[in-house]
Amino acid sequence: HVIDRVLFPRAFDEVNVRDLMINATNAGVIRVGRFLDLLENYGLLDDLANPNTFVTVFAPTDSAFASRPLASSSYVQRRQILSHHITQDINSPYYSYSFFQGQRITTMTTAPNAKIVMSVEPGRDRNLIYANRARVLTPDFRANNGVVHIISNVLQLYAPTTKKQKGYVIKKTKKKGGYMIKKKRKNGYYGTLNKKNRKNNKTKYI
Repeated sequence: HVIDRVLFPRAFDEVNVRDLMINATNAGVIRVGRFLDLLENYGLLDDLANPNTFVTVFAPTDSAFASRPLASSSYVQRRQILSHHITQDINSPYYSYSFFQGQRITTMTTAPNAKIVMSVEPGRDRNLIYANRARVLTPDFRANNGVVHIISNVLQLYAPTTKKQKGYVIKKTKKKGGYMIKKKRKNGYYGTLNKKNRKNNKTKYI
């Protein structure tokens, strides 16, 4: 039989998101131990147990952190990046069936204009879902206060469609569709690269 979600022991989905992730990791069902350790170290783990809101977590695998550790050496910025993997909503969590192309999701991070941008592509057996550049490997690990999606990469606060390069900024253009990445120099901008859907003029990559 082909099914659309992973089956868990009943005890898993009767607990909150925090305990679900801990129990499933200890049981070897998912491999997100590094992410859990970081959430605990940066004071974010208990937010996943909040009974007053619905929690959605985009949880990178251990191999995601091995291939790309947190980019910043700043404690504050690292905490911002980690909180960018968590959303809280009083109405409902974000299940995979609710994702649509171009959807912009607000997360717990307080970094300005940081959103998760969803992409949905048709696949052979099911749609391929991406959060920024990270593929949703296994969606819809359900808990009693939310849901967990396992993703392939660590989410950065800003996810450019072109290669991240130091010294580039966002500058609005008159062309239809929006915005260009331009390299900054003392007397102006040059070296444009194609870029769309970035609405914060002069936002620097971090």
